[in-house]
Amino acid sequence: MKYRIYNLWHDFQRGDEAAFAKIYSINADGMYGYGMKLVKDNELVKDCIQDLFIELWDTKHRLSSVHTIKAYLFKCLRRKLIAGASKQRHRFVSAIKLEMVRETTPSAEIKLVEKQRFEHERKILSKTLKKLNSKQREIIHLKYFGNLSL
Repeated sequence: MKYRIYNLWHDFQRGDEAAFAKIYSINADGMYGYGMKLVKDNELVKDCIQDLFIELWDTKHRLSSVHTIKAYLFKCLRRKLIAGASKQRHRFVSAIKLEMVRETTPSAEIKLVEKQRFEHERKILSKTLKKLNSKQREIIHLKYFGNLSL
């Protein structure tokens, strides 16, 4: 049996499409089940399996011999799933950060209302300060602008 599997891998490496299809048909379902246990993301698992087999076909002449095709494929799939899940997590975190920026960035209307409120409060404060004598104004200035305590 090992001899047959070795021949299957060897034939695939030489470009035999039937051998490649046989490797796929023997292992795809098991790879899918294994992938779902790792990441629980149907689309990611399917995409990684597809990408893996495309890469295998494209690099078949540079691949070394393997002792167990199934173990080799599962290991490759695991690496792809980890990388894919990491990319998805990074995109998810980036999307959350972007949404937070959108939520914290005030709209033009909010900015206008805040500016108007600030101007109104500044005018009230200015009127109130004018009612104070010079000693009281000096104390306010030292407390709030000179960072001195009373």
